[in-house]
Amino acid sequence: AIDDRRPEGAAGSLSRLKLPVKVGRFASRPARAHCYNPAVSASLCSPSARTSTAPRELSLTAIEDPAEWDGLLHSLPAPHLLQSWTWGELKARFGWTARRLAWAEPAGAVRAAAQLLFRTERGLTLAYCPKGPVVDWSQAALRGRVLSDLIGQARAQGAFVLKIDPEVPYGEGPGAAVEAELREHGWRPAPDPAQFRNTLLLDLRQSDEALLARMKQKWRYNLRLAQRHGVQVREGGAADLEMLYHMYAETSQRDGFVIRSREYYLD
Repeated sequence: AIDDRRPEGAAGSLSRLKLPVKVGRFASRPARAHCYNPAVSASLCSPSARTSTAPRELSLTAIEDPAEWDGLLHSLPAPHLLQSWTWGELKARFGWTARRLAWAEPAGAVRAAAQLLFRTERGLTLAYCPKGPVVDWSQAALRGRVLSDLIGQARAQGAFVLKIDPEVPYGEGPGAAVEAELREHGWRPAPDPAQFRNTLLLDLRQSDEALLARMKQKWRYNLRLAQRHGVQVREGGAADLEMLYHMYAETSQRDGFVIRSREYYLD
């Protein structure tokens, strides 16, 4: 995740901003007390934080109707499940409150949208826009306006930090520009990201031989070694969920990534 938490005079302190290799995914776990530091609260309360002056002709509206929200979301580039109305309702069962915002032209055409989630824990409020905002990231003025408004919304709710997940390719085109812009304006990677850093697409219409040929030699060796030791692959069911979660939890501890509670996945 990236946090807008630059204190005044700290513009040169962002040496650790890194984007993933494939897709820029900035995500984070729910608010924890140890995430707090004075720089966080200072940035969302300080008048020195970045604002945008264009495009001011866009109107910002809170959407209250599920069908309207999901409809406008699908009119935008690369909408994500985590920005859907249903996802916001699911998160509400775990202590989050959703605010759904749309930016539209005077004629009514929607240019951007963001489902902003809020959660208060131990007296601190976190603002999080999972897999969003949904916007054409190649439009510099538009993304600047949207990010500026999101900061304002977070401040209005008393949030100490704002986290977003910009869905942009890394290292080229708008991805490089977005990275430079975030770095310039003091956004930082948040600790312990909850979302996966990369998205890998694999064409399963290929033959097994073609898939194996594209793997690293060590991976092919491990697969064949597992087959020689009798490892079998089968379709799982509800009875396997407990075992699957145990394996997932063990892997998360070994590799250092965040997972949710057992109840969260069952829901």
